[in-house]
Amino acid sequence: MSHELNRIQTGLEPLRGIGQESPSGVHLVTGSSAAHATGSNGSTPPPPVPAENGAVSHAVKADAVLLPQVLTLLEEGVCFVDLKDRIRSWNKGAETITGYQKDEAIGRSCCERVFMHTNRAGMTACQGDCPSRSVLASGASQEVEMFLLHKQGHRVPVSLRVAPLRGNSGQVIGSIHIFAERRHSLAAIEHARDFERFTFIDALTGVGNRRYTEVALGQAFEAFARYGRRPALIIFDVDRLHSVNTHFGREAGDQVLRSVSRTIGSCLRSYDFLGRWNEDEFFAILADTHSDHLTGMAEECRRQVASSSILMGSHCLQTSLSMGTSLLVPNDTMESWYARAARNLREAKLAGGNQVVSDPVNTLFNWFHPNPAAD
Repeated sequence: MSHELNRIQTGLEPLRGIGQESPSGVHLVTGSSAAHATGSNGSTPPPPVPAENGAVSHAVKADAVLLPQVLTLLEEGVCFVDLKDRIRSWNKGAETITGYQKDEAIGRSCCERVFMHTNRAGMTACQGDCPSRSVLASGASQEVEMFLLHKQGHRVPVSLRVAPLRGNSGQVIGSIHIFAERRHSLAAIEHARDFERFTFIDALTGVGNRRYTEVALGQAFEAFARYGRRPALIIFDVDRLHSVNTHFGREAGDQVLRSVSRTIGSCLRSYDFLGRWNEDEFFAILADTHSDHLTGMAEECRRQVASSSILMGSHCLQTSLSMGTSLLVPNDTMESWYARAARNLREAKLAGGNQVVSDPVNTLFNWFHPNPAAD
């Protein structure tokens, strides 16, 4: 077993054959073990015919050179995790997606910061249904959508495929993880970057600045008045940012703001909007939505931020958000819409932070269904 893992870590031919499906998963097929591999129909293939002039030996050596190069060229992240949950290989794609270099990942547990996958609900995979353990237990590959924790502290949405890897004798020696970033950018932010980068984009966080946020609020209000497309406003404030600036310096506070804005941006839909209103306060505008979606989206954003952290030397900074939401309703003005969200934000902060406060359901009902006795 140790010999198998050492060969995999060196990036030689054991990675040959990844992607060859079988009923029990993805097998490692090496030049020396092909004679023991089981065919897709359950039969044992005939032993390989010895090649003249050492052709097989040359092919194996070529694979040992080419396969590491192929892994390097892949944009997808590829890593091998052994039976003790230790990362044994880590390609360039994994470095790009996670921010962790190979020497920072090799040998670490996949439950540590290098992955720390969370689902949409913000629960870490280690707390719930771990794809790696599930694959090792079932012997079948699994595909899931998760959020991994980037080295800089923000969440990255990824599509993850995990499959078992088997050694020469057919025993499971670990799992292969192949992951790709689910790239999506907020369309409004990309539009501003293309045409008025320095006018509408916040230089620190890369989201809309206050000026652009004012424009987006006006557009959302007008879309409701003209077409009935009901928007919602989420105002969120980074809890205890002043304390971070005081104890760790302004650079640490800036990193927290960048991390929070990236995590929130990865949760929103491409046609939603995200802007920075002031120092530690952001506006998210959800287009054409309803109260259940608003509450669910706000909670998802809060949980993803709360489950993230940033390394500052020997310290691990965890932050949270206080969030106030408001759905635009008939007879609203821009001021009344904003005032409700701001009031709900204050209530969230007074209650200790790290929570979402929304308009009461009975209040929303009264707005949409006025009391006839009041006429």
